[in-house]
Amino acid sequence: MIAALMSLLGGWRAAGFAALALVAWLGLGTQTIRLHGAQGALATLQRDYAQGLAEAQADAREAEHKATQAGTASAEQYERGKTDAQSAADRLLVDVLNRNVWLQPRWECPARRVSPTSTPTTEPDAAAADRATSASRIVRAAAACDAQVKALQSLVMSERQ
Repeated sequence: MIAALMSLLGGWRAAGFAALALVAWLGLGTQTIRLHGAQGALATLQRDYAQGLAEAQADAREAEHKATQAGTASAEQYERGKTDAQSAADRLLVDVLNRNVWLQPRWECPARRVSPTSTPTTEPDAAAADRATSASRIVRAAAACDAQVKALQSLVMSERQ
């Protein structure tokens, strides 16, 4: 059988070249199979990466949207608090001027403390109006600070969730 194959191929030299060609062909076939497997694995990795990237971007957009909503809610709460503070200060000013609310003794006029027998006038003097206005500003500033602290605390709490 070998003799028939040798005569068919044309001698030992041709048989050697045929054997080398067969080995090379088998080697290239193996590399082709490996290449197709690597390309399939690469395609899978690229697909998984693209899906992960899309999910991460969607999560980031959702987190940004929630943070924006929380910031907006905190800003609205702060503005409501400022408005409420201004209303409370205005009510206090009116109540002090109408003598519905009395200031603490340290805010009263010193002359009044000196002569307790003096009768209160129906029209407050300029100093009394100034003291009432100052008390109103103090109440407004304190209430505005409270509103700001509450708004900032709610913003921090929403970021931590």
